[in-house]
Amino acid sequence: MLNTCDGIYPNFHLDVKGHMIQRLRAQKVNEQVFEVIQRTFEKTLAEDQLVLSRLEKKRLLAQVLKSVLVEMNRQIDEALV
Repeated sequence: MLNTCDGIYPNFHLDVKGHMIQRLRAQKVNEQVFEVIQRTFEKTLAEDQLVLSRLEKKRLLAQVLKSVLVEMNRQIDEALV
């Protein structure tokens, strides 16, 4: 176990963060989250028989994605308190 408090590894947390981000990118987590939201979006449109133009769908999906990410960010902030 590394002791990061004694100054031997002062940037250890940054290295771990970078390592974790690299692993998440390699696992394509961002793409997986996007795909889940997009599938749910498309499924909801179909189930509710909502007919939108391609441009309307694109804009609405972007708005939905942004809203979900804002909510996730809020949850992250609350978890850190």
